[in-house]
Amino acid sequence: MMNPVLATVLEVLGILMRFVGLIVLGLGTGWMAADAYRKGMWQLQIVAVLGFFALVAVFVRFATAGALGAFALGSGIGVLVWGLRARGETQEDTPQG
Repeated sequence: MMNPVLATVLEVLGILMRFVGLIVLGLGTGWMAADAYRKGMWQLQIVAVLGFFALVAVFVRFATAGALGAFALGSGIGVLVWGLRARGETQEDTPQG
C-alpha cells in the first residue's frame, strides 16, 4: 500500500505534467494551423482550419476544464505569436517604393 503523501505528490505531478503537455500540444497545433493557413493553397487552408476546429470540439466534449484551458492557452499563444510573426515577416520582405 502506498503512502498517502506520496500518492498525493504523484497525483499533483501528473496533473502538472498533463497541463504542460496540453500547453505544448496547443502550441504545436496553433503553429501548424497558422503556418499551413499562411503558406498553403486554399484546400490546405480549409483542411488546417477544419482539423484545428475538430480538435477543439473534441477537447470541449471529452476533456476536463483544466485540460481544455491549457490547450486553449497554448493554441492561442501559438496562433498569435506565429500568426503575427508571419505577418511581420511578409511586410518586411516586401520591397519599399
